[in-house]
Amino acid sequence: MIWQSLTDPFLRAAFWIGIAAVVMIVLLVLQIVGLRIRLLRRNRRAAASVAHWRPVITAVLAGLPAERPKFLNRCDEVEFLKLWLHFQANVRGDARQNLNQLAIDMGSDRVTQRMLTKGGRGEKLLAILVARHLGSRSAVEALQRLAHLPDRLLSVHATIALVQIDPQLAARSIAPELIVNSAWPVREVVTVLQGARVECEPVLGALLPVTLPEHLPRLLQVMDGLRIFLPAAQLLHLFSHESVEVLICALRSAASPALRESVLALVDHEDWRVRMYAAKALGRLGQRGDVAVMIGMLSDREWWVRYRCAQALAAMPFLKQDEIRQLAHEATDRFAGDMLRQVLAEGGPVA
Repeated sequence: MIWQSLTDPFLRAAFWIGIAAVVMIVLLVLQIVGLRIRLLRRNRRAAASVAHWRPVITAVLAGLPAERPKFLNRCDEVEFLKLWLHFQANVRGDARQNLNQLAIDMGSDRVTQRMLTKGGRGEKLLAILVARHLGSRSAVEALQRLAHLPDRLLSVHATIALVQIDPQLAARSIAPELIVNSAWPVREVVTVLQGARVECEPVLGALLPVTLPEHLPRLLQVMDGLRIFLPAAQLLHLFSHESVEVLICALRSAASPALRESVLALVDHEDWRVRMYAAKALGRLGQRGDVAVMIGMLSDREWWVRYRCAQALAAMPFLKQDEIRQLAHEATDRFAGDMLRQVLAEGGPVA
């Protein structure tokens, strides 16, 4: 016997290690084979489900009668919803209404509700997309919970769905949190809330006087991105704020002649970004008497300030191109003249 011949304890240990390794390899191979068999079965089941439902959905889109079961089998749910979403992205009008009715007839509301609460991450995402296209109000509570999750993918899509289904609720329950949630970039917040812009306007406006100083720049940036403009009286006190970001937002939103003096007070600000946006604001609000101030800004040490100032001068409705050429010719500073000529060569105002 091999075992009896192994008198050395080290050889016996090596023998058992070898046996254990062989057993582990066999088990691993069996596990891989099992996973492969399950994958093949799942793929065959998915292909059969798609083959069954594709002609049904096609007939429904064409307005033709089609034989179909009264409810979805559990094993068909995911493939049916995936196929339904595929068609949903490519149809409009009555065809979309027919498609929605088919989903409702098949109990998709019930299925999505279960997936939203008990499904895995993939099923939750699928259910969110279905609920969004159906406008399913029964999913609103679950969508609110998902919108507050740390999982960015689920929270973004849940918020988009909520905005589409109930923009008023989304504005009240989601928008204030997104202002203080710095994990969401401002551009992403604006994109998500765009569908509820009208509903967000009073909500965000009411937040302005109670928002903490550290969150105020973000609130103003979101409002600016949504094109929610504050009245001049509300903007006026922001022009004395310490935060550069707040000043920039105030300058970007300045559209009333009543703010002209406040804008002029910032043309010498220590931060070049404030000076740049002050120049752009003067392009909208400036008068003839402000041209001399802007000519002085054309000598700023920062290139972007000079460039935006030249564009702002070109944007002033009372200044003709001949006058701007004359200003460039008369400029005592070489940088000022060169910048005016560059903007003229580019072909028009951009302020």
